[in-house]
Amino acid sequence: MIQKPHQPFPTIHNLHFSLIQKHPPTHHLPFSLLLIHPQDQILTTHTIHLLPIQIIQISKKMNTFSKYISIINQFLL
Repeated sequence: MIQKPHQPFPTIHNLHFSLIQKHPPTHHLPFSLLLIHPQDQILTTHTIHLLPIQIIQISKKMNTFSKYISIINQFLL
């Protein structure tokens, strides 16, 4: 069973967004956001988490649909 993980995604996303807002030349950061760009990793991790959940949901729906088709076929044959 897939357990719900801690919910770090919104926190990480908000932190990254606040850093991006500080990136214009008016603010000085000790590093470049062009070199440190975690958004891709964050979204990839989020996708990897969501994908199996969605596959399981689709599989359950397909299984239910298959049962209905079997029942309908029994009446048609």
